[in-house]
Amino acid sequence: MTVQLALAFFLVHTVEGRELYINPESVISLSVAGKLVTERAQCVITLNDAKFVTVRENCDEVRRLIDSPAGGR
Repeated sequence: MTVQLALAFFLVHTVEGRELYINPESVISLSVAGKLVTERAQCVITLNDAKFVTVRENCDEVRRLIDSPAGGR
């Protein structure tokens, strides 16, 4: 018996420019960052472990990455 597991992570960029792969199933919400966090942050991604990530991509783009069949890769 062969079992194949495919994980589809999506790629975003932190405000420092680092690449970050996120499991779409761990995303709870998306919020527009505005200037509350930093001027470079476009979206705040809240994860199911109560952590959050501020990213350069806007929330519409993050939503498209989450909804894409390949997980944005």
